[in-house]
Amino acid sequence: SVTSSVYDYEVYHGRTYHSYDAGSYLCPNDKLEQGRLHLQHRALGRLFGDRLHLAPLQTGKTSGRILDVGTGTGEWAICMADAYPSWQVIGTDLSPIQPLFVPPNLAFYIENAREPWVCSEPFDYIHTRATLHAGCWGDFKQEVIEQAFKNLHPGGWLESQEMGCLVQSDDGTLPLDGPLSRWIADVNSASAKIGRPRDVADRMAQWYSEVGFVDVEQKLFKIPVNSWLQGTGLENIGRLWGLNLHEAVEPLSVRLFDVALDRDATATEEMLVDVRKELENPFVHAYTAFYVVYGRKP
Repeated sequence: SVTSSVYDYEVYHGRTYHSYDAGSYLCPNDKLEQGRLHLQHRALGRLFGDRLHLAPLQTGKTSGRILDVGTGTGEWAICMADAYPSWQVIGTDLSPIQPLFVPPNLAFYIENAREPWVCSEPFDYIHTRATLHAGCWGDFKQEVIEQAFKNLHPGGWLESQEMGCLVQSDDGTLPLDGPLSRWIADVNSASAKIGRPRDVADRMAQWYSEVGFVDVEQKLFKIPVNSWLQGTGLENIGRLWGLNLHEAVEPLSVRLFDVALDRDATATEEMLVDVRKELENPFVHAYTAFYVVYGRKP
């Protein structure tokens, strides 16, 4: 049955991957990856000042429906269910890696969100976080923004919290021919080759408006990739984000490079040694651009 088969994970190079609609997502789902997702959640929580959302949800509503698309471990959805106990929260993902004991107003479903959404009733708020850089979407505008617009109540909000280019620098300290820059180029070219573009977060606000959302806002955050930005309050966030990226480079690369570039896992792992060294170098003033875009359905 589907219920039992979703736990029959695929194994590749010692990591496990979702089995439901196998191959739709090229990052692992094992305990190591779940730990990394927890680091990511903590870092972003600090970046946003412990705000789970930036869209103005409560405008006179005491109850509603929330959808978290690509919920992963479900940590954000659990926090939202606790923060909004009178609202119904639903999280969807390809992997059943969410905890069994959750708030009573929260439910998780195994779905491929790239397919047409089947919703019993509209939502008041729909959310994505950190899905673009992981190669979740073939067409973010069609698969997420347009589907969200169709499945929101009038007055409902869509919010996308997504990474732009994985790593960049404004002061020239990130060598353009160095291992980190070459890795980013490989990730972007491999992703484009399989039809999963990753570096498109800066286009989300335009797409929101084209689809029909109003009151569209874009907030841009910069997260240092280690503790190089001293005296700004961001050094601790950078330390967390650096730990996240140190763990992320392998799951973001190994299977993708095998599928798209015909590069075996051993060769990729060898390349990533120097990538991690550059990520940890405090003299490289690199950061991740993080876009938060939200808009209202009129």
